[in-house]
Amino acid sequence: MLQRIDRMIALRSSPSPTNEEVPQSAVFAQLKIKTSDELLAMKKISQDQISRYERVQRTASPIINERGQ
Repeated sequence: MLQRIDRMIALRSSPSPTNEEVPQSAVFAQLKIKTSDELLAMKKISQDQISRYERVQRTASPIINERGQ
């Protein structure tokens, strides 16, 4: 999802994206109606979720490995 948000932001930054450049999938259709501020907020939320997941994974891995021995 983060990559799709980045792509939509990049397309909006380009001088004049053509219809061929904008993917026609349902996900992109939903992103197309979002404002730039909404896209940036969605990007921040996604990045925060990834960061929390990675932190939990780093914390849990040693515990799981220790219990498996």
